[in-house]
Amino acid sequence: MKYRLFTLPALLAAGLCLASCATRHEHEPARPPPPPPPAWTQSPKPNDSVNLYRVGTATGEPTAAAAREAAYQDALRQITRSIMIEVAGAAAGNGGDALPLAGAEVMPGCSYVVPRRSGCDAWVQVSFPLTEKRRIVESLKRGERNP
Repeated sequence: MKYRLFTLPALLAAGLCLASCATRHEHEPARPPPPPPPAWTQSPKPNDSVNLYRVGTATGEPTAAAAREAAYQDALRQITRSIMIEVAGAAAGNGGDALPLAGAEVMPGCSYVVPRRSGCDAWVQVSFPLTEKRRIVESLKRGERNP
């Protein structure tokens, strides 16, 4: 009987300790979900008489700065692809060299980064002047290697 009185509290203490260890992570504050992305990430600004616009995206980058830069580079690839399609048709839009896109800028307030466990995701909306686009298109149609 003496051993039962000692064994029961010991077993209860051991059980409480195990339960506490097993549920330890539930007591840590949960990270709130990120807010939904801004509307421009899903519905980019349409081209106008001054600029064309593209939204670049990046996923899983190691830092917020790297994610923003990767998204910017994605937008530049999209602009290059649209120029190449205009110059040489749809087949030319698949790959190719990068073009010097002077004047391409991230629009104010149009950079959004979400940190995730797997890295940072980003969206940026980039504007590119149509006058510069026309200059590059004309230069490429004349056969110049470096527009």
